[in-house]
Amino acid sequence: MVTIRIASEEDEISHDNVFKITCGNPGCPLHSGREFRYATKRADIDVYNTFVDEYARAGA
Repeated sequence: MVTIRIASEEDEISHDNVFKITCGNPGCPLHSGREFRYATKRADIDVYNTFVDEYARAGA
């Protein structure tokens, strides 16, 4: 089962790099998704690691 999805795009107005991470597990405290914005390009793995850190802090 795919549980983590990362989608990215550039915001047309701010030119921020916007990453939307969603967890496919309904029991995940971050199931509804989390958005990360960065002024500079980030590697997906860096954004994923930030997400995992938040997931762990949420007590999952």
